[in-house]
Amino acid sequence: IAQAFRATERTLLFWDDLGMAGGETLKALVEMVQFGKIDGRYLPDCVVQGGATNDVGHGADVQGLIEPLKTRWHTIVNIETNVDDVVGYGLANDWPSDLCAFLRNAPDALHYWQPSKSMRIDGACPRGWEYCAGWINDGIDDSEVIAGCVGKGRATQYLAFRELINDLPDVDAVLLNPEKAPVPNNPSAQWLVSMALASKMTAGNFGQAVKYLNRLPAMFRAFSIRDAFRAEATKRADKKLPDKWVALSSSRDFTAWAVSSDGK
Repeated sequence: IAQAFRATERTLLFWDDLGMAGGETLKALVEMVQFGKIDGRYLPDCVVQGGATNDVGHGADVQGLIEPLKTRWHTIVNIETNVDDVVGYGLANDWPSDLCAFLRNAPDALHYWQPSKSMRIDGACPRGWEYCAGWINDGIDDSEVIAGCVGKGRATQYLAFRELINDLPDVDAVLLNPEKAPVPNNPSAQWLVSMALASKMTAGNFGQAVKYLNRLPAMFRAFSIRDAFRAEATKRADKKLPDKWVALSSSRDFTAWAVSSDGK
């Protein structure tokens, strides 16, 4: 708050988990939210305020905002999960490609969350899938551990889906010889291959990746290329791209594909 009062450039003062605050705290925020005022001092014009909260039915001990505070916000919107955004984020943050493929294959698994007072997870949400990605990357694929992230049902589905990896061509071999590498017939396996290619797509191998993707139904090709670009954009925004990274769009093979009827 002190930093916000000293701000001289565009600044966001964000009240997170607002609904967990007690009644007296919420009352004290009414004037702050409406006028940017505390104890006779006003926020600079360059500061805007936002907030976030769970709803009353989320099991977060949220009793709801008092009406005088709720109506001081200029608008209230519900934030919903989106498979495109989550997969792009996942690829940019080194989630296993098979996990991204599973979410593409079963998008309803992304967010099927139900609050529970028992000591177990009864449903999945993006946060749980991120924890799941961390366990898998650490070499832990125990069903009970994964169920503790996303619930028993989704854990069972994901681990069964993951077993398809054994029947897939090696992605490095695909990029070396895309026109002769085997193509799986199972749509779930096709998701796995296309997401694996998305996770390894670079300006240098874009042409090779597209040669193989051309042998898959168009839907898989579209998602694979789009997700690779989403991941690159996320890494760029987070300053996580490797030094001397060459943008996918600068590839000659990308230019040739983009002006083709398929690319259009």
